[in-house]
Amino acid sequence: MTRQDPDTLEKTLADLEWDRLSQAVAERCRGPLRARLHRLPIAETREGTVLALAETREAMTLASMGEALRVDGAREVLPQLQRLEKRGALDGPALRDLMSVLGVARALRLFLGRHRHVAPTLHARCALDPTLDVLLDELENAIESDGSVSDRASPEIRQLRTEVANLRARLIAKLEEILHEKAAILSDGFYTERDGRYVVPVRRDAHETLPGIVHGTSASGHSVFVEPRALVPFGNRLKMAQGELDREITRLLAVLSELAAERLPSLMAAADAIDHADLRGACARLGEDLRARVIDLCDDAEIDLKAPRHALLRLHGAAAVSTHLPIGAARP
Repeated sequence: MTRQDPDTLEKTLADLEWDRLSQAVAERCRGPLRARLHRLPIAETREGTVLALAETREAMTLASMGEALRVDGAREVLPQLQRLEKRGALDGPALRDLMSVLGVARALRLFLGRHRHVAPTLHARCALDPTLDVLLDELENAIESDGSVSDRASPEIRQLRTEVANLRARLIAKLEEILHEKAAILSDGFYTERDGRYVVPVRRDAHETLPGIVHGTSASGHSVFVEPRALVPFGNRLKMAQGELDREITRLLAVLSELAAERLPSLMAAADAIDHADLRGACARLGEDLRARVIDLCDDAEIDLKAPRHALLRLHGAAAVSTHLPIGAARP
């Protein structure tokens, strides 16, 4: 394929309504590519065109067997990969998103391995590093589906979470005692948190009768939020234990991020392979919807289309009349 100057190429694409066709493909994507695909890529060589057609034909064959390419569940991870490239640490939700890509990559690798006899071109193009499964196992052991760090992540986290829970339970038991004993001076029968400390709402005219630390007032000004002095030692121990837990979680996330950064080239290749499989799967779905088939390229500079119909007209349910369309290169 010879290169066209940009203006000529843009006019050609406009005449072909390429952007509308690209949108039709994007709408059939199942992964993060759906939001990023604004214009279908065009092969710049004949070999590239043949390869793209072969991959699409394989995707359509798989679909006809009831074995369509699947990338459902993969999240967008380009920002995470860029952060890892700069050696930045990822938080729990970001690592969770990375897990989604690793899970889809593993499923895609196994799927294409089972169907390599049907889709050899796609199998070769979407080759994936099997050692990424080790990283996935590490992350699945440490990160929950909601992005929080699991108790399984380390013995220290499990121990500190138990300590925090016990301290909080003791503190709340003491709080409930105070709510019962001091009900006469409280503006309401509940406790709340202010700046990470547990407080009770005391009537403004009675707050000096409850020894403790004032942590603010209500919006109306009728209540003063007081941390009773009897709670201060409990609150201090809870604060310290929570701080240790937060530091351990931060340390663990840094370790997991470093493990991911060590496999960054493979991670980038996996995200690219998922996008590529998604693109070919979307093209196959569009072909199915149009009841189209992949054509073979000939070596001569000519096209002979027999009974073609306007794809976009068919796509939108409009009547499309077929015709015979032979096209040859201009001769000197």
